[in-house]
Amino acid sequence: MKYIIKIFFFIALLTNPLLMLGEEPMTGEALFKKNCKSCHNLHQKLVGPALSGINERRDSAWVYQFVKGSQAMVEAGDATAVALFQEYNQVIMPNQTVTDDELASILDYIKNATTAKASDNPIQRPPVDWGRVTHPMKFNTLVYWIPLTIGIIGLIFMLYYMTVLYDLGRDMREGKL
Repeated sequence: MKYIIKIFFFIALLTNPLLMLGEEPMTGEALFKKNCKSCHNLHQKLVGPALSGINERRDSAWVYQFVKGSQAMVEAGDATAVALFQEYNQVIMPNQTVTDDELASILDYIKNATTAKASDNPIQRPPVDWGRVTHPMKFNTLVYWIPLTIGIIGLIFMLYYMTVLYDLGRDMREGKL
């Protein structure tokens, strides 16, 4: 028995995902949510500009340079960087410590993201299809009260029967029967 427990413990250690040495790279969506979403939305302005269509508006080399050092570009006098800095109330975009591959993944996600819609509210609840309800359950119908009453009565009988059996067993153990 002692060896079986050791074997299960060893298997649990080997299969624990926290102990795995190689991490899977994050997807573009996960990287976007981690690094960009607090200030940017895909289709509407937040603290920073909307990022949908960034691949068409800007050269990828400019985007890489801006993401990794926006204030250096503003101080160097890049016209686009200065215009963005002025348009967004001189809010400084922090330099991002993403690798070029991660940034490419984020830009691919932005390019391919089509599920988010532009609206006044950047946080939207997806629509839910409840199907067609022909006869909603109401508290004033017999379809509700009859099963509920039968269930409660059944529960009472079950509890009573369990109490009788418990008392009978106790009496048998004490030798009263």
